[in-house]
Amino acid sequence: MDGAVSSAGELFIAYLRQLENVLFVGTNTSGTLVTGGITATTLPYSGLTLFLGTMLNLRPDFSQFEGIGFMPDLWVPPEESLDRALRFIERHGMRE
Repeated sequence: MDGAVSSAGELFIAYLRQLENVLFVGTNTSGTLVTGGITATTLPYSGLTLFLGTMLNLRPDFSQFEGIGFMPDLWVPPEESLDRALRFIERHGMRE
């Protein structure tokens, strides 16, 4: 994971974080999950179109998320993530 993971990708990570035996490798996600379900509406007199979120996603403890994102379990530069994850799996005998 890295800063390019946002919106629905972060929602997917939020669900994965509830599972056992999931390890997140990389850097913080973008932190753009607070609002979602974007819809458009046009104002009747000006004709301006507004884009509004229809969902509000807050952390259970109401801590800051916007612009911070989810933090990985193992901090690794994104360009090294795959190689490091594969080496971790090999070293700890996690391959079947």
